[in-house]
Amino acid sequence: MKKKIFDSIYSGKFEEALKAMNVSWLSQNEDEFIEQAFITQNINLVKFLEYFSSFQPSEEVPLIIAGKMMQTAFNHIEGGYEKSLSFYRSAISVARDPSRIQEYLLFFYDLPTPLISQEEAIQIAKDILSRNPESETANRILRQ
Repeated sequence: MKKKIFDSIYSGKFEEALKAMNVSWLSQNEDEFIEQAFITQNINLVKFLEYFSSFQPSEEVPLIIAGKMMQTAFNHIEGGYEKSLSFYRSAISVARDPSRIQEYLLFFYDLPTPLISQEEAIQIAKDILSRNPESETANRILRQ
């Protein structure tokens, strides 16, 4: 079944792939999606997740996975980090628990050319620490 889904995605048959899966399946196969992005470098994986998200607008899962793909497997594409940041922001806007996604945003402050401001990074770090005082990333941001 996985092979059929990925083959459908690679060939742009998004409707076919969407019929064969749901959010739960996608969550369970997140690592494989990201691995396939590294192996194949097929941008249709990201495009499919955008398509999936348009049918499940209140679900953060496809947006988070797309963000991770753009941040890692496709970061060499011009605008890859910016697109990743956009996916994470969209995921936060629909998430039932946005706090678990906020830490991803701090990565974009640590880039040689930060994509979020120092003020935003500090605010995010404070928000994270109010719920998770042990967050190494958030604590590091506030120590800088």
